[in-house]
Amino acid sequence: MSYWERLDRYRTDGPEAAGAFALQPAERFRAVVGGLGDGHLAPLGWRRARGLRWTRAVRPQVEAVLEMHAMKSGVGARWGLTLGFVPPVQRPRRLDLSHDPLDHQRDVRPWSLSQFATDEELRADGADLFRRAAAGAEAFCPSGRDLVTLREAFERKKGAQFVRLRFQAYPQEVVAYAAVLGLLGERARAEEELTALDRVPAGDVDRVRRVLNELWARGREAV
Repeated sequence: MSYWERLDRYRTDGPEAAGAFALQPAERFRAVVGGLGDGHLAPLGWRRARGLRWTRAVRPQVEAVLEMHAMKSGVGARWGLTLGFVPPVQRPRRLDLSHDPLDHQRDVRPWSLSQFATDEELRADGADLFRRAAAGAEAFCPSGRDLVTLREAFERKKGAQFVRLRFQAYPQEVVAYAAVLGLLGERARAEEELTALDRVPAGDVDRVRRVLNELWARGREAV
């Protein structure tokens, strides 16, 4: 039985039918999830980075990332790309282009793991989750093939239907999109995108602009 099935049983038939729910210690929970991810992803060519984050090279300066990010009493899957030529807005560095399924759908079950799940439930739910997430991350990798495909990927994300955070909520991705536009000779559009950084400290925006101007001056050979 999965954790989500047991939760449904609790809601329909009461505590007696579902058993007790206990919050797993965070360290143990993350260790179990990390082991599940290693077991599924390592044979596919992914390597563990820090925390619950796995990476794989796509081409020079482009790296695919699959990570389990913190949620309330659990973790959720997202994936995307980091671009070595894009300046970081924050530390630790965020993804330069990401896909979080929970930005686009309300049902958390297919894409998250609960800290209230037992080890057995985590193994069952985690196997399914990592299988789906790995497939999504693999399908995302071609977006990093070249600057044109990156621009197209950013534009698909901007035009997607959102139920949670929207594109402009990810400052690192706004900067990355601007970087790509500028390298493709679309400086006016790049500058327009940077105006969305209204929640980023002015000093950080100035630093990012300086780095981007240097990048654009070097041109495509920089990437």
